[in-house]
Amino acid sequence: ADSRTKMAGDRNGHADDDEGETVLSSSTAGNEAGKPVEQHPPVWMVHAALVLAQVIFGGGSVVGKLGIDKFNPILFAFIREGSAGPILCIFAYLKDRVLPNPKHIWWFFWTGLFIFSNQLCFIVGIKLSNAVVGSAWQPSQAVMVTAIAIAIGREKATSFKILGILLAFGGAAF
Repeated sequence: ADSRTKMAGDRNGHADDDEGETVLSSSTAGNEAGKPVEQHPPVWMVHAALVLAQVIFGGGSVVGKLGIDKFNPILFAFIREGSAGPILCIFAYLKDRVLPNPKHIWWFFWTGLFIFSNQLCFIVGIKLSNAVVGSAWQPSQAVMVTAIAIAIGREKATSFKILGILLAFGGAAF
């Protein structure tokens, strides 16, 4: 196997090698002091990517509505999610030479099941409703996830998060 290939580990870029030792992945190679170096994209690029994602999400509902009336929504969701996972794994391997850790297979399974269920319900909703309703609901997912995470204690309620939730709710309601 390629010596650069490592198994995906924790959020800090650490991975377990075959002997059980913790190593730094290639994306967090250390500096001269031996400390991991974190590389972040420019702030404008992050915001541009977020805006582009929301535009694509909103427009996807309109474009998807054009073909969904003549296509089985369950098959469409299955093809979409069944092809996305392997494609993302291939991109991750090509970029960082990182493979999914086999002990995390259940996390992949449950996460994939819930993402598939989300997309299936969304696609069926688009088929039964209209694209405008779908376009309005799609960007609200981030707001709902943040509100739920705060409610169950997984996120800290900061003034910016509360303000963002209120602004998003106000923009959708009025």
